[in-house]
Amino acid sequence: MGVAHTSVGEIFRRYGDEFLSEHHLPVHWLKAIEALKLCRTVELGGHVEKCTSCGHTRVHYNSCGNRHCPQCQGANREKWILEKQYDRLPVPYFHAVFTLPQELHPLIRYNRAKLYNLLFRCTWETLKQFASNPQNRLNAKIGAIMVLHTWTQQLEYHPHVHCIVPAGGIDSEGRWKNSPSQGGFLFHFKALANTFRGKFLWYLREMHEKNELNLSGLLNNKYQFILLVKALKNKQWNVKIEDPFPDNKHVIAYLGRYTHRVAIANSRIKCIENSRVTFSYLN
Repeated sequence: MGVAHTSVGEIFRRYGDEFLSEHHLPVHWLKAIEALKLCRTVELGGHVEKCTSCGHTRVHYNSCGNRHCPQCQGANREKWILEKQYDRLPVPYFHAVFTLPQELHPLIRYNRAKLYNLLFRCTWETLKQFASNPQNRLNAKIGAIMVLHTWTQQLEYHPHVHCIVPAGGIDSEGRWKNSPSQGGFLFHFKALANTFRGKFLWYLREMHEKNELNLSGLLNNKYQFILLVKALKNKQWNVKIEDPFPDNKHVIAYLGRYTHRVAIANSRIKCIENSRVTFSYLN
């Protein structure tokens, strides 16, 4: 095995077997843990570099490639950024964040794939509706790049979507149309939030009526579900629109921070000793 160092993989190598003997985890979690344990160790093989002048050799072990591995995601992020640069337009971009309220968190945990997909769908439908509405002055077809994120800086569960949206779109005649405000304003965030909320709750009720949701005792009767929807309908949902990027050359790199970010990067881990792990977070 490679030299021990401060990393998520090292935590699993030291304490993983003991932890798994006391906890039952989903299969996909177990696969991720095994991948991180083996990443860049002799078990995955590797190759040797040798200097032809001095004869010095250096061993490089193979990476696991798992999307949860902090050692692998850095290279994947840089590759993604390079590929997406070709999609960037020479216009200002906005950064928009659509967040689901915490009252939905228990339901999402039992329906991750369905409700994450619904989050993307409602986010995109909301942006598209506002862009094509003549009353919002843009009246054009827009595009967006969206990335799902599911935790906060404090590592708490927090499903939300980051979007980068160009300040303009394609009009009915196929020509580019700049945002009427010259990129200084996209759409009003409260209006976006209200439409986003309405769409999500409408689809959620439809999924409930079709018995497409796994309720797992959380909302085991229709009355409880109605109370949840009513509470969410009366709550202000969180949609944030940040000012345009001053230099759109960095817009893809900015979003790249979220595309391949893992919950705990190796840089956060300060110490692994005496069966304790010390790590930092941003409050």
